[in-house]
Amino acid sequence: MAFFQEPPRLGNQFDDDPMLVSWIARFCPEVAGELRAIGDVAVEYHAKQLADRDNEPVLTQWDAWGHRIDKIEVSPLWREAQVLAASMRNPVHVVTAARLGCDRGQGFYLGHPVSAQELADWLEREWPVIVPVG
Repeated sequence: MAFFQEPPRLGNQFDDDPMLVSWIARFCPEVAGELRAIGDVAVEYHAKQLADRDNEPVLTQWDAWGHRIDKIEVSPLWREAQVLAASMRNPVHVVTAARLGCDRGQGFYLGHPVSAQELADWLEREWPVIVPVG
């Protein structure tokens, strides 16, 4: 009698971890939606990566004349993933930026404009190990 087994399948790592879901719901529920979305994206890109396994990056260290060029050629999926990674925000950074009073802008968190002295005072208060130069 033959034995067949289903291959492993990646699920949403946020939804599949009841302890994490519970902890997030209790301590920082505002990031739950984003973590769920990141988990969904991870599932999607894991499937794409499995389908694109034959297109691993290729390193070319030397050109035809012996010059060092260190060129890495990647597949379109790798470029797509690079753009995706640059566009995703880290949920921890989101919460920290909000706590520090920053606003959202162009997909990044930017603080409101402050003078050099206000910045120095803030750094001294929030990050006492950093000493402003000047």
